[in-house]
Amino acid sequence: MNVGILGCGVVADLHLPHLVNNPRFRSVSIADQDPEKAARTARRYGITDVYPGLEEMLRRPLDAVHILTPPAAHCKLAVQAMQAGCHVLVEKPMALSAAEAGAMLAAAQRNGVKLGVDFNFLMSPLVQRISALVEGGELGRLIHVETQYNFDIRRSANLNRTINGQVDWAFRLPLGPLADHLPHPASILLHFLPDPLQIWAVARQNGLLPDGLPDELRVLVDSPRATGLLSVSFGSRPDTIMVNVYGTRASLHANLSNMTLTLRADKNVPKKMLRLVDSLDQSFQLFSGAFSSAWQVLRKKASPPGDVGPVIQAFYDHIEHGADLPASGEAGQRVTLFMEQIAGQVMGPESAAVLEARGPQPSSGLQADRPAAAPAPEILVTGGTGFLGSHLVNRLVQQGRSVRVLARKMNRLEHLPPAGVEVVYGDLRDRESLRRALQGIKIVVHAGAAMAGSWEEYEETTIRGTQHLLELSLAAGVQRFVHISSLTVFQLSGHPRNAVITEDSPCERDPETVGAYAYTKLVSEKLALEYHKKGLPVVVLRPGVIYGPRGPVIFPHAGFTLLDRLIVMVGRGTNLIPLTFVDNTVDAILLAMQQDQAVGEVFTVVDDGEITQREYLRRCRQATGDPRPVVPVPFAFFLLPVVMIRLAARLGLIRKKHLPSRYALASKYYSLRFSSEKARRLLGWQPQVSLEEGLRRTFEWYNQTRRQPPDGLKTAAHRPAASDHLTPEVESR
Repeated sequence: MNVGILGCGVVADLHLPHLVNNPRFRSVSIADQDPEKAARTARRYGITDVYPGLEEMLRRPLDAVHILTPPAAHCKLAVQAMQAGCHVLVEKPMALSAAEAGAMLAAAQRNGVKLGVDFNFLMSPLVQRISALVEGGELGRLIHVETQYNFDIRRSANLNRTINGQVDWAFRLPLGPLADHLPHPASILLHFLPDPLQIWAVARQNGLLPDGLPDELRVLVDSPRATGLLSVSFGSRPDTIMVNVYGTRASLHANLSNMTLTLRADKNVPKKMLRLVDSLDQSFQLFSGAFSSAWQVLRKKASPPGDVGPVIQAFYDHIEHGADLPASGEAGQRVTLFMEQIAGQVMGPESAAVLEARGPQPSSGLQADRPAAAPAPEILVTGGTGFLGSHLVNRLVQQGRSVRVLARKMNRLEHLPPAGVEVVYGDLRDRESLRRALQGIKIVVHAGAAMAGSWEEYEETTIRGTQHLLELSLAAGVQRFVHISSLTVFQLSGHPRNAVITEDSPCERDPETVGAYAYTKLVSEKLALEYHKKGLPVVVLRPGVIYGPRGPVIFPHAGFTLLDRLIVMVGRGTNLIPLTFVDNTVDAILLAMQQDQAVGEVFTVVDDGEITQREYLRRCRQATGDPRPVVPVPFAFFLLPVVMIRLAARLGLIRKKHLPSRYALASKYYSLRFSSEKARRLLGWQPQVSLEEGLRRTFEWYNQTRRQPPDGLKTAAHRPAASDHLTPEVESR
């Protein structure tokens, strides 16, 4: 068969490994409106047939099409492909309304083709085994079915991306990202209870999502066959998908995340022995099931949880041999209707007809929380929702300045002031959102950078994002660009212990050996200085280890916690920590925004006073009453994993472009002094908050707030009201 893939996003990387180099398929074509994304995907899988869209791809003979675009485009594209005589496998959710799903089913019947939906958990071997046990009567008459889906929504990187200045399509749905994840447990529940008579849905918003969108959902189902309960949680840990089925003869409990299943039935043993026998039986089933599953995965005889391979295999078996397909178009229609009913109860009657009831509505991208008469912002802060950025924004607003903040959709906004701030949803990787954020801006403070992720994510965000911002700032006539760099750009090795480092000291010769953060910080700093030569007034600040209220109290330069039972201190703890209190850092930024003699210069910003790693931990424990002991661990102990990884790479056991190094680990613990004399001389900067006062404020804040609920359970006090729209065919999933 000749197969086409429409959409080259994240989901394409789940489908393509099962299609390319598979003798079942003669050829694989791909199409995406983003030519760069399509080209990258083609190179990754050795595909030569690349097209800009479905219409062009359909000009060649195709037997089947996988539609992997956002759901708002599913109906139109699926019908178009089926009219061309192609079988269609569509991503979940199948459609945004039962009417759309019905149109897709009608098109399949009219054109004599098959329609399947990527319900990957429904098609997993474990769920199919559960289905066989239920249908085989092992549990007796069905009484009740439960599906539970827990997912840490903060791990969903796509929700924080913008494309062409617009946020992820999932935020347009009345249920928000819940509507994207709900089909997983819903498809399983409705497989066992296909004809629900009535549902009762309850949703809760615990602050994990913006705009008041729900992050918890419970649905009670009444059906002719049995009752059901569906749970979706973005806050519960760990990530899990569970299925519990109760019958008149036995019950089963399956964990799809680790692929284990236990069956519980009445046992013909004395009552006094029942608890012991039952516990032993359950333990044995869990152990043997876990071992068997792991062995099958290692031998590549079984699919890992959530793999789309079983869906693809079943779909083509259905086409070629008429095999049963639980993930059919009819199943997709049932799930879509189920989601409509939930949306109607949770979000109001106006959302019952179509899941996308709030869109499409074009968004300017400027979300204002200021009086109409207030002046338009002239200051843009990237990273404005972070530790340093939020302190800076609050200070600027206190001074009567109007500020614009570039924020990702999932960023927490509660530390921003309730007025005087505009929020532009976007990110450094998206030029269009940066272009809109720079409208009318005279001063840019660039504090945004990648703090976690792969090397590619660091490079894309910190390097290419900074380059986009610099280029657009120059074109927009920005009058001052304050770039926040880091002490990690310095060459830290080769200096005597406690040597004094100044701005004239050499930068890192081989920053890739230090790690992605140091490497991308140095490259982005060099870019900033290059754009200064092109005419952009740039000032570069290199703060020390920034600390203060709302920041971490235990940080890597001091130590780290282990199992929340003890604090590990690397080495003897005699190295100096170059601390900079957050308010002092903000002072330096404000001066860099104002002083003309600062333009084109680089400044080190480190507070007066000296403190060692050991002394900091002692004061921290004393001030906070932390009972955890501090355990010094020789530096050589931490080198062992580094040596083992590099040895494995040399032997060819692992293939990794960037390997950890001894220097990367050691760089955090060199004992050096950093001079801020230049900042004092040219900026007029003086640390207004002493080391003693800064530590007191930090530990005092920690003592006051550590018993409060974590940020993830707070409700955002600052939420832009305008909706965001992303044209459904702009990006692939």
